[in-house]
Amino acid sequence: IEPAPLISPEEFMGIEERKERKVGTDKKFRKGSVNLSIGLDETLNTELKEKGVENLAFDPQNLPEEHNRQILNQLQAKPADSATLFGILDKVTDPEERKSALQVASENVKLGGKVFIKVEEPKKYLTEVKQIFPSAKIRQGLIKAVK
Repeated sequence: IEPAPLISPEEFMGIEERKERKVGTDKKFRKGSVNLSIGLDETLNTELKEKGVENLAFDPQNLPEEHNRQILNQLQAKPADSATLFGILDKVTDPEERKSALQVASENVKLGGKVFIKVEEPKKYLTEVKQIFPSAKIRQGLIKAVK
């Protein structure tokens, strides 16, 4: 039996951080489905790609206007099966901008589509989310809703 290779504490911390950051896409997304990701989240993007989910990133703060316009045009033709807003509501201080992000999700997810919202304190944002998604509930640390 070969001993396990030694890794540095820095490498170990990197592994632990990636485990902690793992989104946990098991059972939430179907292979071949389309997800609208509002905001950039490379961990989410990688996990969804591994599961065969097309992830369309929309982020007015970090992506070119032309890219965002193309994504919205594509979704007008065929809405996404799901949407994710991971960390966005925490970062945006203006309630109107948070509402706008939630409306983008609402307008671009098909009827019956699921919306997953990851924030530090779900209870803090639940009332705000329910204004756009009345079905919103806190489940497994996420705010989940069905359009």
